[in-house]
Amino acid sequence: MLASGQNRMPVLDAFDHLLFGISDLDRGIDWFEQRAGIRAAIGGVHPGRGTRNALASLGGAHYLEIIAPDPAQTGGDRRAQVSGLTEPRLINFAVMTKDIDTKAAALRKAGFKSVGPQGGSRRTASGVLLRWKALVVESKFRSGDIDPIPFFIEWASESAHPSKSAPTPV
Repeated sequence: MLASGQNRMPVLDAFDHLLFGISDLDRGIDWFEQRAGIRAAIGGVHPGRGTRNALASLGGAHYLEIIAPDPAQTGGDRRAQVSGLTEPRLINFAVMTKDIDTKAAALRKAGFKSVGPQGGSRRTASGVLLRWKALVVESKFRSGDIDPIPFFIEWASESAHPSKSAPTPV
């Protein structure tokens, strides 16, 4: 069980997605296909973050995100994080919450430093706008590109979860 304030939820229900970073999205898609037997589909770009992604469903409301620099954007915090990765590697993972503002207040009250909640969005390859809020817990465990402490994500109610449209392993 994953503690959520006074509420608890099974870890599998809380887990949202894995982020695999790499410097070249096409190489990351090929790498994943060779190992998993499924080709991740282009997800879209993250405006202002300097990245784009490809997704593969992991079943249920869970997915894998391959994230890489977007050649059409310059700068961006996440771009710098993944631009030096020549092989895909797990860089972080997301935990779902339905009330990110309450989560942020609880973290602050417990003495944790955090960044956010901050809004994010991207357009899918079909043009649909996905919106979310993210909350990052500052960690002393971060080492270079790897952060073993998950971030929290709350999907906007009008946004379909990315796992629903991503290719699914058979």
